[in-house]
Amino acid sequence: MHFSTILALTSSLALTASAAPTRRQTVPSYTLTFKGAADAAYTISIPADNTLHTTNNVLSISSVFSSDVDVAKYCTLQTVDYPPALVAISNSEWNVGPPQTVRAVSCRSDGNSGGSGQGTVHVEFQGADPSEGARYGVDVVTDGRVVATSK
Repeated sequence: MHFSTILALTSSLALTASAAPTRRQTVPSYTLTFKGAADAAYTISIPADNTLHTTNNVLSISSVFSSDVDVAKYCTLQTVDYPPALVAISNSEWNVGPPQTVRAVSCRSDGNSGGSGQGTVHVEFQGADPSEGARYGVDVVTDGRVVATSK
């Protein structure tokens, strides 16, 4: 009886000692300001957890501002119509085209670029039958310079 009690206590102690302590991982958040017409705007904080977070606002957005993250590169806007084009107008502000209501936003944690506002966009041009290879792509640096599209 004493042997089984000692064995049970020893096993319990060994399991407790080998259990790794849990580590909390903090997720950064980015502050985004959505701007509409006539100086209407709202600001929200978005966790950089790559999941959609609703904005709960019906304002039609024409630009988005953030000094925390390159929104065009690391965030995705879910809108009422179709995915908008984000065009950099400064290091920390992007025009939303066409202006529309943003329903939800997601951002990735590797997005802290210091507000560079510059990235690369891959543009693919499709011909009459893209499944047969009638297409080509070009990488465009979003710093405002002209990029030739001819091959």
